[in-house]
Amino acid sequence: MFYVWGHSWEYEGPGNKWGEVEKFFKMVSQNPGIYYTTQIALVDYINAYKNLKFSVDKTMVTNLSSINVFVKINGKVFTIEAGSTKQLN
Repeated sequence: MFYVWGHSWEYEGPGNKWGEVEKFFKMVSQNPGIYYTTQIALVDYINAYKNLKFSVDKTMVTNLSSINVFVKINGKVFTIEAGSTKQLN
């Protein structure tokens, strides 16, 4: 994860950084390999991930949240759909 955060006023003043900021965002924009999100959506996803409920033997997982969560187990990626239980083998 690469997290970009800042206030607009931080890019103004001595050594105005707006040009550099705009250049960076143009470089990373429209890249299909990047998932763009808002801060609150990231917080919601982290909370959904933390609240996954695994069975004792770790062969099943339940996602009680309203958003899909992705997990990687033994090199295999699983999508745990919102409100569902998934077998992990």
